[in-house]
Amino acid sequence: MATHSVALLTHGDPESVKSWVIRWVCASVGNDPIDLLTDLTQHGCISGIISELIYTQDCVAFYARFEANILEIVNEFLESTGETFGEFIHHLRPEVFDLVSLKTTLAWFAVEEIAYQLLEGRDWFYQPDRVSSQQANAKWNDTNQICLEGENS
Repeated sequence: MATHSVALLTHGDPESVKSWVIRWVCASVGNDPIDLLTDLTQHGCISGIISELIYTQDCVAFYARFEANILEIVNEFLESTGETFGEFIHHLRPEVFDLVSLKTTLAWFAVEEIAYQLLEGRDWFYQPDRVSSQQANAKWNDTNQICLEGENS
């Protein structure tokens, strides 16, 4: 069976929020990826599930690193819901009151939204020319298999 790199899993963009989330899942060896992503979508980054996104300074640095991609994710969400940016922020976290809390909120939202998207499309790494969807879905259930394939490419 063909191996997959993180770049392939994320459709060639290793510097995206999606790539970062996939690497986080892979680094959590011993945890079921579906459980991790489900916990993330249900409880959010605010729960502390991602140690790299607990402290404000780390969230702001994450935002700075992925700002363009985060804004793309937010814009896609706004287009799909019809909300204004103000409505979106108010519903997401009404206590946003400065630029730092806004950046933290948007960083958390982007990570949570990507986790939701990954859960919705469990064949997210399915490559028709390399593996069947049945093989892809079987591998989705095995964290070590997904992550080892990403490391071995």
